[in-house]
Order: sequence, then C-alpha cells, then structure tokens
Amino acid sequence: MKTKRLLISLTLGLGLALASMWLLGGPHHPAQAQAGTGVIRVDGATGTDAPGCGSAASPCRTVQYAVDQAQPGEEIRVATGVYTGVQARPVISGYPNPPTSRLVTQVVYISKTVTIRGGYTTTNWTTPNPVSYPTTLDAEGLGRVMVIAGEISPTVEGLRLTGGKAAGLGGDPWTGWDGGGGMYVISATATISGNRVFSNTTDDGGGLFLWHSPSTLTGNTVYSNSVNKSGGGLYLWYSDATLG
Repeated sequence: MKTKRLLISLTLGLGLALASMWLLGGPHHPAQAQAGTGVIRVDGATGTDAPGCGSAASPCRTVQYAVDQAQPGEEIRVATGVYTGVQARPVISGYPNPPTSRLVTQVVYISKTVTIRGGYTTTNWTTPNPVSYPTTLDAEGLGRVMVIAGEISPTVEGLRLTGGKAAGLGGDPWTGWDGGGGMYVISATATISGNRVFSNTTDDGGGLFLWHSPSTLTGNTVYSNSVNKSGGGLYLWYSDATLG
C-alpha cells in the first residue's frame, strides 16, 4: 500500500502554531456503540460525587466522576465554575514513549463515547452559555487538562482548558519529549468545538496534540500556549483532522 506523508507548519494569529502530519489510508477508528441516552449534571459548588448523582437536584461534583459513571452515548452537562484536581490513569496500548510509571495525570480522562458540554448554571440545565457562564478545567501545572484515549467518538464543547503541563508524561513521537499540554487525543475520532484552550505548556502541541486521531475541531480559540519544540497551538501526528 502506498502512503503519503505531509508535514505542515504554520503560524496563525495570537501565536497559534500548527504542525500537522497525517497518513492517507490509515487505520479506521470505529465509533463506540451509543448505548446511553441520559444526562448527567455536574456542579463543583453544590454537587456530591456519590452513586446516582447527576440529577438537577443532586449533581455530581467533578467532571471525572461523572465521566466514570456515564454510559456510552450519555451527555455530561457542567455548570459554570473552576474545576481543578488531577488523577492518574494507565496509558493505553500504543501510547508513544510512555513514562516509566506508565501513568498519565490529567483533570479529565475520557475513554468512552460521551458528550461533555460546559456553560450551564444550576438554574438552567437546558441551554448552555459558555461565554456568560464559563466552565474552566484548570490543571494548575500538575498534568494535562484532558486526555481522550481509545477507539471512541466523544464530543467536548464549550469548555476552557488551561493550566496544563505535560512534563514527564511522554506521548510524543520523539524520545524524551512530551506532547499535548492542554489536551491529548490518541486513537480517537473526537469532535472538539467551541472551547478556549490557553496557557498550557509542553514540548510539542502546547494547546492540543492529536495522535492517530482523525477528529473535527471547529470554533475553538487557542492562544497563549507555549512549547519547547513545535506546534504551539495544535500538533497533529498522522491525524487527518477537519479544522474550522
């Protein structure tokens, strides 16, 4: 089978840098079955992480707990506020140059097909407004903000991803380098829209890093991310992404 490789590097306004590399005719990533139909609500101020949380009257407290409880196909609606705190998860098969612990740390780890939307309030769980009611995930320099891993098709919308630092987490094709400060996507077909990704840092892909992940990125604002190498805003590695 013939392959074609294309490396693109360009700089956009506000320091957004794109380093893109993809493989035509690469492996297909099937979507996980959409089994769930429910809505899980999260509010960091009034919620409680307990079995059965997620209703309007009793929301969960953290996004990660809601993701862990969700069934594939369910939607997680996150109220305005700042969500911090990282946790470790094992790397998946195929993760490039993993740390010796084989663990990665992040605010939210997604390994199933769910939808996460920000911009809600506890008085309006129906219509999100992420501009007036921002939902911020802040890693506080303790790891990445978000990791999306596996052959899944999640949606991430209306969030502010900041404070990510991928030092020592690997995930980069080059030995000794780290990838994806704000968001790291591996082997997934994600839809990432309407997010603000800023003030994250790593070696490659300060804002976002996609590894073999043919995803759709639309309406995102990516700025003020820093790298030691390339792709200040976005780095695509064998990821035939749709950008808009």
